[in-house]
Amino acid sequence: MKNVILLGLISLMFFTLPLVYAADLKTDEVKAQLIKFFPNFSIEYVSESPIPGLYEVVDKNGQIIYWSPKGYVVFGEIWTTTGVSITGERRQQLAIKKFESLDLSKAVKIGSGKNKVITFTDPDCPFCRKGYEYLSKRDDVTEYLFFLPFHGDSSKKKIAYVICSKDKKKAYSEVMSGKEVSVTEECLKKSEQAINDHLSIAQSLNIGGTPTYYVKGKLVQGANIPLLDNVLNGGK
Repeated sequence: MKNVILLGLISLMFFTLPLVYAADLKTDEVKAQLIKFFPNFSIEYVSESPIPGLYEVVDKNGQIIYWSPKGYVVFGEIWTTTGVSITGERRQQLAIKKFESLDLSKAVKIGSGKNKVITFTDPDCPFCRKGYEYLSKRDDVTEYLFFLPFHGDSSKKKIAYVICSKDKKKAYSEVMSGKEVSVTEECLKKSEQAINDHLSIAQSLNIGGTPTYYVKGKLVQGANIPLLDNVLNGGK
């Protein structure tokens, strides 16, 4: 077991609740108790944390809190003495589980390589374009694209252009190279549902920024090209 401590982070907050239990609880008892105290907290499941006597509680949005049978709720990060965030690692594990069950039929598929890459991107995001420049040079990648129009109408227009195009690979290349495109109102309306689906999927995965990649069981956040290259080439 890792040596674990609770660091005094600014973001760490303790809420004291009535002392109900003096001994460890079963996870279903923890869940029942928390529902009583926090009826609006949509609990997905409860498990024992790496800290003896402290329980990990995950809601349906992937938020993690910790519960002590002595009547404490902890909002914040648990870190090891070596500087590793156990909460961060667990959050990534939960995200990976969701990625593995993701419905890729709603994505825009580009390429036919052996390596599957799930990409959350925005055509107007400069860091996304760096990621595109790297991935477009590889012939061993199949990309499943989910578009997030974080740059407003300009992004939506470029996304609609890709979605409405017969040759989506070419259209994607054009918008990621910075080409200005024009689309009809019909195309914008046609693409609206797909964009909403992509935003909803991103929200379910707690993705709030682009680019985000899922490759071979690993999350790569941002245009971290060395890490993306390492993962695709079989590194850890």
